[in-house]
Amino acid sequence: MKNLILYFFLILLFANCATTKRYYFHSGIDAVDNVRKDSAGWLIVQRDSIDLIYSFSGENITMEITVDNKSSSPLYIDWDKSWIKVNDQNARSYNNLTGYTNFNAVSEIMPNSYDSYNLLKSAHFDFKQISRKQLTTQKVYMADKKLKTKAIRFEKENSPLSLTSCIVVNINGADRELTNSFYLSTFTNGDKKAYKSFLAEAYNRNDGFCSTYVVDKKEGRIANGVFGTLLKLTEFLIMYRLEEEGYY
Repeated sequence: MKNLILYFFLILLFANCATTKRYYFHSGIDAVDNVRKDSAGWLIVQRDSIDLIYSFSGENITMEITVDNKSSSPLYIDWDKSWIKVNDQNARSYNNLTGYTNFNAVSEIMPNSYDSYNLLKSAHFDFKQISRKQLTTQKVYMADKKLKTKAIRFEKENSPLSLTSCIVVNINGADRELTNSFYLSTFTNGDKKAYKSFLAEAYNRNDGFCSTYVVDKKEGRIANGVFGTLLKLTEFLIMYRLEEEGYY
C-alpha cells in the first residue's frame, strides 16, 4: 500500500516537470538620440546645469535615475508632472504608479549635489511576444565568459519594447521637461547555467537586465495524457486496496 501511494506522488511530480519549461534571457538596453553610454553601461544625458544618469540592471525591467544638480540653485522634481510611457501605452505619472515607485510628489536637490530614484520595477512586458524562432545561434561574452546562446539584435525602429521617460524639473521658478527614450536592443536566450552569467552581467553593468518565463511543452502536453492515465490507474488501485483492507 505504501508503495502505491509513493508511486502516485512520483507520477504527480514527473507530470508537472514534463508539462512546463523555463526559458532564461538577458536583455540589452540602448538609448535614442542625445544619450551617451559609457564603458560601464551608464546612460548619460548632459545638460548645461543638469546631468541625468540612467541605469537598467538586475532582474526584470528595473530603471534607476540619478539627477545631478550642477547649478547654484535648488532643483525640484515634480513627480506628478513627470511620466513614463511603455510602447504604445498611455503615459503614466510616476507618482501614480502604485507598486512601481514610492517617493514624495516633489523632490528637492540642493545645488552641486545629486540624488537617485528608482523609477520602474517592472514594465509588465510579456517577453513571450518575442518569437524564439527569430533567435540565431551566437557566441557571446558575458561576465568574462564565452557562452553559446541564441540571440537577436534590434534597432530602435523594430524593437518590441521601448520606454520613454519624462522628468519635469524646476530651477529658479521655470519648469523644464527632460525627455529620453530607450529600447530593447539585444535579446539573448541561454540555459540555466548561462543564466548565472546573465545575472552577473546584469548586476555588474547598467544597460541590461535578466528575465525568465515558463511555457507549456508540446511533448509535455502529450506526456500529460499518459501521466493522467497512469494517475487514474494508480488511484483506482489505491481505492481497491483500501476497500480490500476494510477502509470502505
